[in-house]
Amino acid sequence: VFVTTSVWAAESNKSVKEDKKQVNEWNTFATELYALHKDQLSRHDVKETVKKGGYRGKKDFYKEVTYTDAQSGRVLSRIQWEIEKPENIHVIEVFQHDESGRVSCDYTAAFLPGFRNAPVQTLVALHSYNEGLHAFRSFDASGDVVFERCNGTYKGKEIDFDFEDYEIENMRHEANGVMKTVEYQACFGKIDLSATEFLPPRK
Repeated sequence: VFVTTSVWAAESNKSVKEDKKQVNEWNTFATELYALHKDQLSRHDVKETVKKGGYRGKKDFYKEVTYTDAQSGRVLSRIQWEIEKPENIHVIEVFQHDESGRVSCDYTAAFLPGFRNAPVQTLVALHSYNEGLHAFRSFDASGDVVFERCNGTYKGKEIDFDFEDYEIENMRHEANGVMKTVEYQACFGKIDLSATEFLPPRK
């Protein structure tokens, strides 16, 4: 689940200020994520779909390749390769699925154009499905919660939760807050509170 809004902006401000430990962790995460991508492709018949994309002032900055399982149509991974430096990954996303074919976990690493010291964003998103709800909780490669989202219908009620890290931390201290509600538990109750089991990116 690649995020380009406030999270991207906030993380970009940190890109040069990261400590060495985080730089190492996030670079290792990106390397292992690419290895996971290659491993998944080796176990599937793969169809590739290619399109170009970019930004203001750099219309054709990357070539986006979507790797799909040819039989099921499930998206296995998606990589944006820099066009001028085709060996450079701009964004990589790798998807894992449950027995029903739904995304159960997805990983993301993204680099800012021109900044290759470390990914500006890393994400591990754990997904859950409950009746008409789809929820996910996202962590970074250091294991910190970044955000969580849930939408759909539960017992006839429309649900739309969208919480950033600071909101999640505040809610944890509320005795009778949102986290105690039936709707919140229906969304997030079955999702791990830690990404430990999913880091490093696992096969």
